[in-house]
Amino acid sequence: MGIFFSIYWFGHFCVLFGIILDFIINRPLKGEPVFSIIMATKSLAIILRSLTAMLAGL
Repeated sequence: MGIFFSIYWFGHFCVLFGIILDFIINRPLKGEPVFSIIMATKSLAIILRSLTAMLAGL
Protein backbone atom coordinates (compact mmCIF):
# COMPACT_ATOMS: atom_id res chain seq x y z
CA MET A 1 0.00 0.00 0.00
CA GLY A 2 2.90 2.38 0.61
CA ILE A 3 4.12 3.16 -2.89
CA PHE A 4 0.70 2.92 -4.52
CA PHE A 5 -0.82 5.23 -1.93
CA SER A 6 1.80 7.92 -2.56
CA ILE A 7 1.44 7.61 -6.34
CA TYR A 8 -2.32 8.03 -5.93
CA TRP A 9 -1.92 11.29 -4.04
CA PHE A 10 0.81 12.52 -6.37
CA GLY A 11 -1.57 12.03 -9.30
CA HIS A 12 -4.25 14.03 -7.51
CA PHE A 13 -1.74 16.77 -6.79
CA CYS A 14 -0.72 16.91 -10.47
CA VAL A 15 -4.34 17.21 -11.61
CA LEU A 16 -5.02 19.98 -9.09
CA PHE A 17 -1.82 21.78 -10.11
CA GLY A 18 -2.85 21.61 -13.78
CA ILE A 19 -6.31 23.00 -13.05
CA ILE A 20 -4.85 25.86 -11.04
CA LEU A 21 -2.38 26.69 -13.80
CA ASP A 22 -5.19 26.61 -16.34
CA PHE A 23 -7.17 29.16 -14.35
CA ILE A 24 -4.12 31.39 -13.76
CA ILE A 25 -2.46 31.24 -17.19
CA ASN A 26 -4.87 30.12 -19.91
CA ARG A 27 -8.29 31.41 -18.85
CA PRO A 28 -7.31 35.11 -18.80
CA LEU A 29 -6.01 34.72 -22.37
CA LYS A 30 -9.37 33.59 -23.72
CA GLY A 31 -10.23 35.73 -26.73
CA GLU A 32 -6.64 36.85 -27.28
CA PRO A 33 -4.69 36.03 -30.45
CA VAL A 34 -3.52 32.44 -30.77
CA PHE A 35 0.12 33.54 -30.82
CA SER A 36 -0.24 35.02 -27.32
CA ILE A 37 -1.66 31.78 -25.98
CA ILE A 38 1.11 29.74 -27.60
CA MET A 39 3.82 32.01 -26.19
CA ALA A 40 2.30 31.92 -22.69
CA THR A 41 2.13 28.12 -22.80
CA LYS A 42 5.69 27.89 -24.12
CA SER A 43 7.01 30.19 -21.38
CA LEU A 44 5.15 28.18 -18.73
CA ALA A 45 6.80 25.00 -20.05
CA ILE A 46 10.23 26.64 -19.82
CA ILE A 47 9.55 27.81 -16.25
CA LEU A 48 8.33 24.38 -15.15
CA ARG A 49 11.31 22.66 -16.76
CA SER A 50 13.71 25.04 -15.01
CA LEU A 51 12.00 24.52 -11.65
CA THR A 52 12.17 20.77 -12.11
CA ALA A 53 15.89 20.95 -12.89
CA MET A 54 16.52 23.13 -9.83
CA LEU A 55 14.57 20.83 -7.53
CA ALA A 56 16.25 17.72 -8.91
CA GLY A 57 19.67 19.33 -8.59
CA LEU A 58 20.66 18.95 -12.21
